[in-house]
Amino acid sequence: ATDSAPFNDCYAKVKHEFIKNFAGPPDTGVDSPAAQQTQYQMCLGALDACKPHIADIKIVTPNLHYMPLSSLSVPSHMH
Repeated sequence: ATDSAPFNDCYAKVKHEFIKNFAGPPDTGVDSPAAQQTQYQMCLGALDACKPHIADIKIVTPNLHYMPLSSLSVPSHMH
């Protein structure tokens, strides 16, 4: 970030872009063909919304193909 970056304004814009590109509108959502594509769109939106104050952005996610889930938390009618 630049030294003169308006932190609160950029924070709000980045948060907005992340939510918009990750979740989309509440009634329709957003199509996500791949996690990498979604992350790319999130970062692209954030960089565009706060230019020239943000020079780069990085999202780190685990490489999990199966999420651990306890069957105790799943309602019995779904077993």
